[in-house]
Amino acid sequence: MMKMLPFFQSGPIGIRNGSEGCIGANRQLGNPSTSVAEQVPACPGPSGDEIWSRDQEKMSERPEAAGRPSRASSITSNGSCTSAGDSPEKGKKGIKGILTGAFKKMKKTKPPSVKQVMDLLEDHKLCDAAQYLIVLEKSLSTKSEEGLSISQQDVESVYEVLKHKVFSILKDSVLLAKTNPELLQQAVEALKEQEKEDQNYLSENPPDQNMQFRPRKWKELWMATVKESVETRMKDTSRTPRSENLSAVGQNLLHMGKTMKEDLTVVVKYIKQLYPPEFNVFSTYAELYHNYFASQANQAAECHLEDKDIYLLLSWVHNIYPKDMRKDHALAEELEKVKLGSLLPSSLSKDLEKKYLDSEEVRTPSVPPLPFAAPV
Repeated sequence: MMKMLPFFQSGPIGIRNGSEGCIGANRQLGNPSTSVAEQVPACPGPSGDEIWSRDQEKMSERPEAAGRPSRASSITSNGSCTSAGDSPEKGKKGIKGILTGAFKKMKKTKPPSVKQVMDLLEDHKLCDAAQYLIVLEKSLSTKSEEGLSISQQDVESVYEVLKHKVFSILKDSVLLAKTNPELLQQAVEALKEQEKEDQNYLSENPPDQNMQFRPRKWKELWMATVKESVETRMKDTSRTPRSENLSAVGQNLLHMGKTMKEDLTVVVKYIKQLYPPEFNVFSTYAELYHNYFASQANQAAECHLEDKDIYLLLSWVHNIYPKDMRKDHALAEELEKVKLGSLLPSSLSKDLEKKYLDSEEVRTPSVPPLPFAAPV
């Protein structure tokens, strides 16, 4: 049996040419007679941070901003949205509950206007905007006189603006969790409002009677957005400083391992608690990072690798990945619940081990034995 050797202390160095490349806006509504759908601008696609910075500049340019009370939204402990100055009763009940109750009790009370919702979106009150839109949506279904003045197309157009803002922010969750947690929380609360309304709608209506716009299935969009975010971050090797001592394969493995560990630590400490348990936030992120890492490791294993790159890959599979990820206590506890498994299937790992050991007779002294116990 061959004894364990610490990785990178006695491991191989040097760039190997034989293995290179194996791993590879919203504006205020104008003419009221014009359809709201025609006035809502197309969404260009900025990042969450860009949305925040751009709209902060707009707010600072408004002359009335300095003289009026703050309208900044806050999220109450029970998950409802409330604005500064709202009564405790309003905070407990939530804007949606108040507006829905008033709408049921007072037939003459008009639902919120589309312009009100657009103003909330400009001020980044995404949770409030989501609740107002739900009330508007309900006013259409009641076919009230007030609801008839707003078309479904108007509501759907504003929904598209809300959806674009929310998911642009959620895509940057790992970055915003520490740099702008308030904005991230607004987006998460808006997502939760839509998911809650979907569940309410499904409980009240048979599946075969679903309307075109309900359920909206924002939770499914959230999962797709997280997947896109994970893949983008794992592919961006420029974020990890290049080591002259590593080949392209080794550099990519280092980047993916470092990114996965750092990002999952952020998820545990800052993101997970923003969501209800049914979202399974940590396991969703962890499985997506693991699946991407494993797919890249499999691609590398199927390439024609130099002995030193085989050593690196097997080091990650047997030592670094299962052990280094668990050095953070909080992260280790969560990973233990998920049980991600190995980066490579057992059969492929054994093939690499055999290939490495078969070259022992021609191996130079500078090439170390496998970094784990293996039969000679």
